[in-house]
Amino acid sequence: MPEESPLEIEAKVPLEVEDLDGVRSRLREIGARLGTPRLREENTLFDFPDGRLEKADSALRVRTFGRECLLTYKGRAREHAFLKLREEIETRVEDAAALIRLLELLGLRKAFHYWKFREIYSLELPLGTVTVALDETPIGFFAEVEGPEESIGAVVELMGWDPASFIRESYPKLYREHGLGAPGAE
Repeated sequence: MPEESPLEIEAKVPLEVEDLDGVRSRLREIGARLGTPRLREENTLFDFPDGRLEKADSALRVRTFGRECLLTYKGRAREHAFLKLREEIETRVEDAAALIRLLELLGLRKAFHYWKFREIYSLELPLGTVTVALDETPIGFFAEVEGPEESIGAVVELMGWDPASFIRESYPKLYREHGLGAPGAE
């Protein structure tokens, strides 16, 4: 029987630009620590020429930030009242250019490109570690809270965020809705 893949559990919270400093202060007050300072992220989605990954509500992403590179597969989102749950398999890659060339040789093409600035905080809770990413994008400002469901709920409550305002859409979908991002651009 195949091993079950890790599950990404996240809440995406829209923020106002004037709230960012207050959010940072509140995160420190509740014990979160800055793990990754503000960096620009570049994200390129890959798909087969027939678009089968997008049609299946899945994604294969190459993310570069600083000197880091990650290859991530994301499966179809599962139903939940306010959280986004989906299969996620991720690995660090040493050479982004070699990875991109390999994907292209396997028949995949660059399907969509987007960027954002991100800083990442972490918070140790009894039910598990939670990361809070503050994202500055051309389409707005967001906090992404990831970790065990119960821990996310605790952080959401401590931060005073309303789950009814959470967004379940992916960044590529939001960028496309705003006419931003680029099909296959570098």
